[in-house]
Amino acid sequence: MVSINLIKELRARTSVSMNDCKRALEAANSDMDAAIDLLKTWGDLKGKEKESKIAAEGKIVIFSNNSSSVVGICELNSQTDFTANSEEFAKLSHLLCDKMNGFDLVEFEVARKELVAKTGENIVLRRREVWTHGPDNVYRCWYEHPGNKIATIVEFAFSSAHAHANYVQLKSDFADNIAMQITAMSPLVVSKNDLSEDLIARQKKIFETQLIEEKKPQAAWPKIIEGKFSKWHKDVCLLEQESVVSPGKSIGELLNDLNKQIDGVMSVSRFCRYEVGEGIERPVEDFGDEVKKLIQ
Repeated sequence: MVSINLIKELRARTSVSMNDCKRALEAANSDMDAAIDLLKTWGDLKGKEKESKIAAEGKIVIFSNNSSSVVGICELNSQTDFTANSEEFAKLSHLLCDKMNGFDLVEFEVARKELVAKTGENIVLRRREVWTHGPDNVYRCWYEHPGNKIATIVEFAFSSAHAHANYVQLKSDFADNIAMQITAMSPLVVSKNDLSEDLIARQKKIFETQLIEEKKPQAAWPKIIEGKFSKWHKDVCLLEQESVVSPGKSIGELLNDLNKQIDGVMSVSRFCRYEVGEGIERPVEDFGDEVKKLIQ
């Protein structure tokens, strides 16, 4: 018979359920260290069982060092919002940021497995992007939407140290607004020049299929497709998009206006936008089937 005090002590040390603590102590003949090792083993097994479960909830986390010479963004997923909003998940996120600054994920992986064992959910680091020391005259900023479901990091390049210094002195919120623009409007690329030939070809096929369905005369296709591409560019190219902060002006126009003020050229060199669960196929549950399962 395992004493309740031993069970409570093991629970306090591992945060695992009372029932699992009792089982581990019984299997280890009340040896505390052996019981802890057992729980770790069981936790790994549970983690392997959960790997097939879809983890489409979670948080987007951004981190940087003081000088922004290292900036990163990552998506940490769980199966439910309940776990994603928990204090333990937040601690795991902070540990991830600390470790990614130093590029050491070993301690994070240990903590992740412990949380999988505790919650019984599949918890994964789905993706990450880290920018390290870049060229001179670079400025980086980011935007995290409330709730940490969507976030963006952006990098700007300046043509000279003079232009960079002038922008900083200007105390403009242009860069922050661009990060917010990308988060809100989800462009694919910075400019039309960044669109791949493959993407353009696939989009052209979509337009042609639409024209066939609309029974448009083939002689009119080139002009119509040109107009469709023009509209599409305003959706997927950052510089072509209308500003959410200054309606009536494109991001490219606002950037040109700013460059006149800083006596140089400021350009968007790259960005990375993450949204929780994007691209993950979620199972569609039938409500009637769910009720039948509950009844059974």
